[in-house]
Amino acid sequence: MTTFHQPPYQADGLYDPKYEHDACGVALVARLDNRATREVPIIFLTAFDVSQDEVHRAYAAGAVDFVVKPFDADILRSKVAVFVDLYRKSRQAEAAAAMRARIERERAEAAAREAEHERIAQLKDEFLATLAHELRTPLTSLVVAADTLQRLPVQDARLARMHGLIRGQLAHLARLVEDSLEVARFTHGKLVLRPEDIDLRDAIQRGIELSQPALDGQGVELVLTLPPAPVPTQADPVRLAQVTANLVVNAAKFSDWGGRVAVGLETSEHEAVIKVRDWGRGIPAPDLARIFEPFVQSHAGDTWRGGLGIGLALVKKLVALHGGSVHVASAGSGHGAEFVVTLPRAAMANSIAPTDIAAGSKTRTPARVLVVDDNSAVRNAVGLFLELAGHSVTMADCGRAALVAIERNDPDIVLLDIDLPDFDGYAVAKQVRASRMDARRPRLVAMTGAVGAAARQRALQTGFDAHVPKPIDGRTLVRIMNET
Repeated sequence: MTTFHQPPYQADGLYDPKYEHDACGVALVARLDNRATREVPIIFLTAFDVSQDEVHRAYAAGAVDFVVKPFDADILRSKVAVFVDLYRKSRQAEAAAAMRARIERERAEAAAREAEHERIAQLKDEFLATLAHELRTPLTSLVVAADTLQRLPVQDARLARMHGLIRGQLAHLARLVEDSLEVARFTHGKLVLRPEDIDLRDAIQRGIELSQPALDGQGVELVLTLPPAPVPTQADPVRLAQVTANLVVNAAKFSDWGGRVAVGLETSEHEAVIKVRDWGRGIPAPDLARIFEPFVQSHAGDTWRGGLGIGLALVKKLVALHGGSVHVASAGSGHGAEFVVTLPRAAMANSIAPTDIAAGSKTRTPARVLVVDDNSAVRNAVGLFLELAGHSVTMADCGRAALVAIERNDPDIVLLDIDLPDFDGYAVAKQVRASRMDARRPRLVAMTGAVGAAARQRALQTGFDAHVPKPIDGRTLVRIMNET
């Protein structure tokens, strides 16, 4: 707060009687810095009889009040207190406005950062999806070729071992490709289920098929104990097979060469319990509490064993999505471990007829097969494998050639790639379904690098009978032919 008395001086400090009523104070205020004049309340105190014009000029110069002497001290103090309070509130309002502006600016910056993070995450997911898609096609040809070599008689034991080594490492590479996608799905909460009425034994059997290369690669014996009667439940068979496979692969990975892994299924009225037991390295007590966390390795230096450290985390997530639970027990290092998955059972005691557990090993009548893929390595590998299995195989490298081959050869089954150079497999499937409505219509199986529920649903809605994601191995081809 600033007060100015009015001595009879000019603005430059020189005395001049003609300015003794108004000059000095007003001139001084006028010469003050505009910012200071605007922010500091100024009260004029004068003993002179000032005119209305002089009062107006004082206010115009920047004054907030004009007090004529003699004045009451209490009144002056009250005026000063009022202006001080107004000044403080004005500064507080300015500070609040500045704070709001800063908050809005920070919010905008945070929103921009979040948008950038989402963009980067989307690019990362697209990159992983593209990479996995591009890797699946060559992996299919390599895996099927390795499976074909294992079916051929080999006199040299060293060659047989090399074939087994190649097949095991290809299976490991294929699992890494799938895990790279699962990391993205896991971190973004995109894991979804497609529940249906199933026999739980079938899902376990499929999981063991998926994990067989890991067992073979470690020379591990599998002991499987399943109930003789169906175990009906409502669940996603693909995801439960993945649960079983991840647990068995984990058990094999930490077993010694020539070790043993036991898989069992026990049931009660309301629950089904899957147990996977190994007698390998075991889990130290401090690691038991965090073994299901993503990217955790239970032993220092275990990265040489392979994997991204997400398999058990996926098991926990998938089991939880099914309304179940999973826990692990281990007596410590060197004493192996047992994983126990508990799942609720659906009340469908008679909904599934008894089936032959070994149905997947049945030999069906040789079929006429058309293999359609623009990648010659995939065509040749799949075709050779099926020919060695006794089937008649023809091939096509594009959609138009596939339609011609279907009309000319009347195949029983068509293994049809989606990404073809002229028009995609979906268009081929639609045309086949539209033109062949009789019993001669072939069974269409989509072979694609796209995975997940959306890809499978699109294939089935388009007219395919089945959807098989790449990389495809020999066991998958045998299962496809057995279902024909």
